[in-house]
Amino acid sequence: MRRRKQGRIKVAFDLDGCLVDLRSVICQEFNAWTGKQLTVPDIDVYDLEGLWELKGMDYSARIEAVWRRWREVDICDGAGDLLHKLYELTGDPPRIVTSRDSFAASDTHALVDRFLDIPYILIFSKGDKQRFLKEYPFMVEDKGSEAISLTYSGKTVFLCSQPYNQGFKNSKIHRINGVKDLFPILSLLVEEGE
Repeated sequence: MRRRKQGRIKVAFDLDGCLVDLRSVICQEFNAWTGKQLTVPDIDVYDLEGLWELKGMDYSARIEAVWRRWREVDICDGAGDLLHKLYELTGDPPRIVTSRDSFAASDTHALVDRFLDIPYILIFSKGDKQRFLKEYPFMVEDKGSEAISLTYSGKTVFLCSQPYNQGFKNSKIHRINGVKDLFPILSLLVEEGE
């Protein structure tokens, strides 16, 4: 009897902003810290230090407080279903990449475990995603500058459209309203096993 060849997932996923949405927790934390009344549309998740006007440890303490509130973070529509389907088609654990610090590994795994009950690989990239994703032709991302950088290395990027990434465009960036928009092109994102 011939053993079935495992398939391969050809897309990797950024965590924050693509699979989960931290903005409501960030708002709560910011408002409690500052006494202001920020709302989700006001948030640029890539300028939090500027938003809070904090430097060094104060900023680190605030973002750590957000990460510790993993039970309250919103899961993006279709995130669990899409990754489960990719795993079902290939037997390949999905790759999830985050720029979070590795000291947040326990809380980050607990967050991902809320929507995935399949094997997955969580990569703490410290901002150097390309180094970990050389074999992936596709990436799902929400940070505009990161999307541009990934396209320069030959990747096609599905950019989860957010108010803070509207100015970023090139021929290898395809805007999506969320990961649920990838269901119609699943066959492009996998090499099925035999």
